Amino acid sequence: MLHATILILCLILFSAAVVSMLIFRPAITTTRGGKILAFVAMFCLPAFCGLLGVSKEMVRSKSTTFCLSCHAMEAYGKSLYIDDPTQSSRVPFPKS
Repeated sequence: MLHATILILCLILFSAAVVSMLIFRPAITTTRGGKILAFVAMFCLPAFCGLLGVSKEMVRSKSTTFCLSCHAMEAYGKSLYIDDPTQSSRVPFPKS
């Protein structure tokens, strides 16, 4: 997970560097390649960084610690840590 965070931060810093370069040297955007660079730096890279961040948080949301961070789930979360299956609070249905 640490690698994903580092990748996202590097992409954000790279995108900020390219955007700041375009702000301080707007003459770059007069050519076709400069316009493509501006489009990628201002729209594609931030969107890609956002998607990576959402993906990382969706993976984190599947963990028990994330689920139990909500105060409403604390009471239900205690049963998730029970290792003994005989201590389960569920009642099995009788087979007919």
